[in-house]
Amino acid sequence: MPHSPMTPVGSGRLASIDATRGLLVFGWLLSEIGVPALYHVDSNAVTHVIIAELSPSFWEGSTIRDLVLPAFCFLAGVSIVPAFERRKERGQSNRDVTIRIGRRVLLLVGIGLICEGGLFEHWPSLRLVGAFQRIAICYAVAAFLELSTGRRMQAGLAAFLLLNYWAILAYGTVSDSSDPFSPEGNVVAAVDRLILPGRKYFATWDPDGFMTTIPAIAVTIIGLLAGSLLTDKQRSCGNASLWLIGLGIAALNLAFLWDMGLPINSYLWTSSFCLLVMGVQLMLLGSLHAVIEARGIAACAAPFSALGRNSLVIVLGVLLLRRSTEVLTAHLSLFRRLFPDGPSDPVCATLIAIAVIATACLLDRQRTYLTV
Repeated sequence: MPHSPMTPVGSGRLASIDATRGLLVFGWLLSEIGVPALYHVDSNAVTHVIIAELSPSFWEGSTIRDLVLPAFCFLAGVSIVPAFERRKERGQSNRDVTIRIGRRVLLLVGIGLICEGGLFEHWPSLRLVGAFQRIAICYAVAAFLELSTGRRMQAGLAAFLLLNYWAILAYGTVSDSSDPFSPEGNVVAAVDRLILPGRKYFATWDPDGFMTTIPAIAVTIIGLLAGSLLTDKQRSCGNASLWLIGLGIAALNLAFLWDMGLPINSYLWTSSFCLLVMGVQLMLLGSLHAVIEARGIAACAAPFSALGRNSLVIVLGVLLLRRSTEVLTAHLSLFRRLFPDGPSDPVCATLIAIAVIATACLLDRQRTYLTV
């Protein structure tokens, strides 16, 4: 993303990255407002499948919804490489870049705290961790690595983190459980119970807590490596696309093989789950890069590119409109008659989706973007 709020975007952006981000935010949008609305319409086999895939998994396994947050971490890493290259071309020093990194991290953490109830909750009911906070931490680490290390170091560190996290999960001992991958017997839950303050997602532990930050950073580092492939001037667009797709296929195969001993679990961010995310994202990014950059066919992905360039508008718009609708429905009889199920009402959900998508597209036509 660009760095100044509500400013025109400069040239040099990769449309395939924006399109990938747009697909992700569109999937998140369907999950957040589409799934609750589907519960209020007549159910059939199709709606059951849609609800299942756009809802979080129960425990082991993965759905499309489970891939969204780690995919954003991956894309945060991908976006760092071309963004930093543009800054260097403009003559910015590492000090300037570091200041921008710090500002972005603080803004993301602040937005995350607000989204987790910071305006309405008081300590100790406030949840300190969440999606924005996770992206902020992963972005900070990946940005530091981009400024200070090379690709081999980054690849080695990603492998090191995934392997060691697997060892921690598999061999970490919790006295009251013999199953290291059970909801309450895993070492992630034990660490959160011990040191994570504030409200937690599962009351006693949080999937966005301390331990799961380790594999999330690894996913973001792999995004850095993917970004370096996309921006390698010695490599053709077609060649880069093939490399991304090939590496994605390899990651998927390794994920399913590892699943035999380390279950794919999005709540624990198991290493096999992270490989699944990497595989899907590498293949998706490589395919869009082949179509948009290598083939020059951008029109088919233009709507998603528009959403991707203003993904923050979509996310914050949905959260704000849902919260506003809940308050208005609770206090105004007119809103209760119009939307008896609040933001989950199908009509209300449709209006929210139209409002945020139209706003993002309008801002994109004006080449104006809300960013951090």
